Amino acid sequence: MARLRWALAAAVLLSLTCASSRAEATGDPSLDWWTIETAHFRIHYEKNLEFVAEHVARLGEAIHKRLIGPLGYSPDVKTELLLTDVVDNSNGSATAVPYNAIRMFVTAPDDLSPLADYDDWYLGLLTHEYTHILHIDNASGLATVGNLLLGKTFVPNQVQPRWIIEGLATVVESTFSSGGRIRSSLFEMFIRADFLDDNVARLDQISSNSQRWPRGTMFYLYGSRFLQWIVDVYGADVLRAVAADYGAGLIPWGINRAIRRQTGKTYVELYEGFKDTMKRRYAVQMKQVERRGLRQGKRLTHHGMTVSYPRFVPRRARQSGGRYQLHYFRADDHERPGIYHIDLSTDQGGGRRPETLVAHTRIPTPASYSPNGDLLFAGVVPFKQIYQRRDLFQLPKGERAPTGRENNRARLTIGARANTPTVSPDGRHVVFTLNHRGTTRLAIADREVNGDLKRIRTLVASEPFDQVYTPQYSPDGRKVAYSAWSAGGFRDIRVVDMATGNVESITYDRAMDHNPTWSPDGDKLYFASDRTGIFNIYEYSFDGRALKQVTNVRVGAMQPAISEDGKRLVYAGYTSRGWDLWLMDLDPSRYLEAASPPNDRPQPFAQPPPVKMTKNRYSPWRTLRPRSWEWEIAQGDYDGTSFSIGTAGADIVGHHAVSAQVLVEVDAPGPELTFNYGYRRLPVDLGLQLGNRWTPRANYSFDNQLVDFDEESYFVRSAISYPDRGEFVAQTASLSYTAAITDATLPVNELQPFDPYASVTAKPLRGLIGTVHLGYAISSTESSVLTAGAARGFALSLGMDVADDFTGSQESLYAATYVAQGYIPMPWGAHTLAVRSAGGMATGSYTSRTLFFVGGYNLENTGFPDVFTSTVFNGAFVLRGYEPNTYRGQNYILNQLEYRLPIARVDRGIQTLPLFLRRIDGNLFVDWGGAFNRFNFDDVKLFHDRSIIASKQLHTGAGAELWFGMDVGYVVPLNLRLGYALGFSEDAIAGGRAYFIGSSAF
Repeated sequence: MARLRWALAAAVLLSLTCASSRAEATGDPSLDWWTIETAHFRIHYEKNLEFVAEHVARLGEAIHKRLIGPLGYSPDVKTELLLTDVVDNSNGSATAVPYNAIRMFVTAPDDLSPLADYDDWYLGLLTHEYTHILHIDNASGLATVGNLLLGKTFVPNQVQPRWIIEGLATVVESTFSSGGRIRSSLFEMFIRADFLDDNVARLDQISSNSQRWPRGTMFYLYGSRFLQWIVDVYGADVLRAVAADYGAGLIPWGINRAIRRQTGKTYVELYEGFKDTMKRRYAVQMKQVERRGLRQGKRLTHHGMTVSYPRFVPRRARQSGGRYQLHYFRADDHERPGIYHIDLSTDQGGGRRPETLVAHTRIPTPASYSPNGDLLFAGVVPFKQIYQRRDLFQLPKGERAPTGRENNRARLTIGARANTPTVSPDGRHVVFTLNHRGTTRLAIADREVNGDLKRIRTLVASEPFDQVYTPQYSPDGRKVAYSAWSAGGFRDIRVVDMATGNVESITYDRAMDHNPTWSPDGDKLYFASDRTGIFNIYEYSFDGRALKQVTNVRVGAMQPAISEDGKRLVYAGYTSRGWDLWLMDLDPSRYLEAASPPNDRPQPFAQPPPVKMTKNRYSPWRTLRPRSWEWEIAQGDYDGTSFSIGTAGADIVGHHAVSAQVLVEVDAPGPELTFNYGYRRLPVDLGLQLGNRWTPRANYSFDNQLVDFDEESYFVRSAISYPDRGEFVAQTASLSYTAAITDATLPVNELQPFDPYASVTAKPLRGLIGTVHLGYAISSTESSVLTAGAARGFALSLGMDVADDFTGSQESLYAATYVAQGYIPMPWGAHTLAVRSAGGMATGSYTSRTLFFVGGYNLENTGFPDVFTSTVFNGAFVLRGYEPNTYRGQNYILNQLEYRLPIARVDRGIQTLPLFLRRIDGNLFVDWGGAFNRFNFDDVKLFHDRSIIASKQLHTGAGAELWFGMDVGYVVPLNLRLGYALGFSEDAIAGGRAYFIGSSAF
């Protein structure tokens, strides 16, 4: 018992002493959390965001009154709302399970976001998210009965295609504001391109996770336009009636029945009418465009997806090549995201030119140049291991990052939330934007000779919640032009005089005006505007204050760049495949008269009136308590049926998480209980687990007989982990202690008679095992929708387990393991060479029990179609061509080589049915490894250079697989493998084996 008390004390002590470390982790302990409570909301925020929380509280009550009538539902409980400011991105989310909760980022949309058309960011965001609450929480009938029995579990309106859920919220966000994505010219440009290119998304594509562009945006894009068309045809009440109808059913996926009861038609039939209407609409619009005469450039790039912020490279920053060179941001899943270089004087045929990575960065950012040719840009970097913040970087002239290496650049700010830098012509100053608590302002810093920034200060102050974007110095350095958003939904061009600080508004209207850039002589500004409903490039002349339309395109032209000689314009144009660069000569004789700005928008809502609110320090207990129960019936360890029931809870801020599970198997000696607790507000992440387990042990040799017995263990485990999240590389260090008491009773009363001459056998494991585990992991892997599995990079994890007297253990164990993975992209497309190597070794008295197993897939309960009814999947770490666990021992080695190639991007389902095939990939593989107690070098065959080529203890398997990437139930990804594997050792499955299983890629 003394040893047990020591072990339990060690586990608890390890859990508590993590507070002594000063490293930062997933929660910031310095934040002071508070709660504002109103009639219908509890708003949780950290103290520095109180003025934002008060604004959201007033908006929330006004939004509640506006929406409960049109949506036909009012919750009977308050909605929990969390405000956070940990990232420089704009987003929100909502869920009705296990309680009504909304999470909102404070940061407003960035320069080119489809969300950027709004009159009040928090009004639009909260209207959208609260629509989700009123829609999804609307449940009745049998669903209500199920929720009374199991807690809030059945919410039918959440089990339908996302285009219905997000489309409805997007319609409502636009109906109850003067902005929103229904009115957004940028959003309209996306869907117009699909219709003009005859590339309209099918209903099955928007009903699942299609990989076609613009991917997840399609739910909002097509869903909002389609549902708005239904409202226009059938009236505003139809969507409310559909939500009530669908929410009353217990069995999901009957979406067509619900809409047919209201309109007489299914979504399949309605979608055809919607497409026909949109085609006619864009045909009329294109006639109007063509009547004025097209003005568009020649396409420079052809990869689509994301291209932004083109900049002509000035003479001082060029090293060689022609006088027309460009830098621009590119992210297309083919190559690493970052700033790329293209020389317009080169041509590889067909108008295509080589593009070279200059600076690796994950966010769209313009490039700016110092007088000596240094490149300044922005990137997103973790700050204090918690926050994802934008900072400024400098790349010296002549440096390039073709392999993605970042050690040749200098970081100019740390945690500043800085973006879009522009360097003064004399190189002495840098102007950029700074984000702070939902407001951005223009800032300026002195630039040292070595490029360092000093004395960061405000250049132009902003009103609360106002935004500024993409400043750019004039050629003489006397002025800075920028785009600004102000209350009421105004997005305009402004110019600040650097000597006086005076700000001049070049435009002030409801047109969306973006990305100003100067002419070489500084007499003109070029910018993008949607004043005709289509984004085009405009020229503003300071002499005469004249505004002219430079381009006149069918889809959209944005983000202008002007060459040093003033003769050429490059802009970002849009097609149904995404953004690309376009080049045109500037010819003032072909400019068009600029149209008047739009005046057809409704007036924004007045500021909401004060509401009754109370403020208290945040308490996690209200949202922490579990709200529902989950149950499962499966095959148990004793070959009988097992029943489990569990519950879980987490507070909305994320400080605490708890879960508990009880598992009962018919043939097991007793139940199994597990309890988990996690704490995320200390400088490191903390976990604690308690539980027990029954394990059947078969064919145990005792008294020269093979007997079966039951092993029971009770355990407590405490764990600490420290994540170190870099910009491109993530690392984690972990430490845990596990104390497990194990007992087992041999069925001696059943052994008759005893053999006095029987050999002495090892006793079953009894007593305390106290194990310390150390772990380390690092990863630089990058993903792509074009490849099967990771696209490039490496990952390494190391582990060490120690048990002995000094850990309070009655058994000794010393074990070390490693797993290394690498992904090499092939130069001929989305093909990948994937390599994995793993191994482990162990010693000590505990190793009398086998620790490592190597073998093939376990097809029992994980084959097709069991993967549809079970959460059990095979791991990707197997020796294919052999039975499961064929080899076992105290040591193991397993290496895998896979050549992965795309076969077909199917992207097809059947209308709105909840089954969708995304892609089919091929995989050619070789596995080599085994498990053993001691490696026998006498069995190794050698070449003359002494390299190992074969061993009886290391075994080979090879084969081929087809991978099927699917979606089930609209949102659940499923990966299936149809394969054949052949082993080459005597223990291999004779003739090989075919299999069809659920499994993920390593």
